[in-house]
Order: sequence, then structure tokens, then C-alpha cells
Amino acid sequence: LATVLCFLVTLISTLEFYKSVYRVSQFCDPYINILLTVRKSILGLWKPLGIT
Repeated sequence: LATVLCFLVTLISTLEFYKSVYRVSQFCDPYINILLTVRKSILGLWKPLGIT
């Protein structure tokens, strides 16, 4: 499970990188914002579980 979560965080970080480099069109922004929210939720769940 931790491996899957790490993969998702890596994938989202990669998307953030492409957004910063290519400045994704506003059409895609809502989807990226959803991914960022999901990542924050995942990171928020890690802390109570003691996973760093």
C-alpha cells in the first residue's frame, strides 16, 4: 500500500513539474488542483500513521 501511495505522489509531483515548465492551459488547471488536493489528503493521512 505504501508503495502505491509513493507512486501516486511521485506521479503527481511529475505533473506539477510539467505544469511549471509548460504552464498548462487553464482547461487542465482544475484537474491538477484536484490531484494536488488528493495528494495533500494522502500526506495528511500519512502523518497520523507515522509514515514519513
